[in-house]
Amino acid sequence: MSKPVTLPGTHAGSPKPTGAAQDGTRPVIDAVSRLGRKWTLQVMRCLASGQTRFSGLQRQLPGLSSYMLARTLRDLERDGLVARTVLSPQPPRIAYHLTPIGATLVDSLEALTSWAERCGERIEAARAEFDRRSRT
Repeated sequence: MSKPVTLPGTHAGSPKPTGAAQDGTRPVIDAVSRLGRKWTLQVMRCLASGQTRFSGLQRQLPGLSSYMLARTLRDLERDGLVARTVLSPQPPRIAYHLTPIGATLVDSLEALTSWAERCGERIEAARAEFDRRSRT
């Protein structure tokens, strides 16, 4: 009987990483997890053009609820990718901008966006073909 294969950072019977910090994958897992959320990249792309108020982000991202925008900004702030500046306490006016570490992602975000735009139709066609084959 052969021994089950386990991925680095996991143990048999568990798909969750157990030693990810030890094998160096934890920062990658964390980054991909954060950046893979639905609105994160779009918010960061908006902020790449400069400091923007909450209402400005809402206008640029129709369909993004106030709750999700606040949550996304809070998560990005926690990660050190976005900072907030209080412009005036009364009435409260707050602007957001990329931090220096957040700004280091802009080129990568643009490359990913460009790739998605170039390959999007081919990916959709591949999915349709796969789905067609899977139904038969």
